[in-house]
Amino acid sequence: MLGEFTRDNRESLVPATKYTTLRRPGDPNSGGPHRKNLFASVEAGLRRLNTDYLDLLHPHVGDFTTPVEEIPRGRGDLVR
Repeated sequence: MLGEFTRDNRESLVPATKYTTLRRPGDPNSGGPHRKNLFASVEAGLRRLNTDYLDLLHPHVGDFTTPVEEIPRGRGDLVR
């Protein structure tokens, strides 16, 4: 539904999504700020918004298991 709304208005909107929340309960790889979840969350957001890029990406929550250096490295990989 949101993708249909954005289709004709894309240039006047600032699409954003967030990541780190658990996408699939019981699957520890579906949540957290690690690279795998970052990429999966962005792909899902792009599909929901029916667009090929995002203007903003918000990390929702952190954790104490992902090495801190993995977070900016994953974001850099995403931009590239």
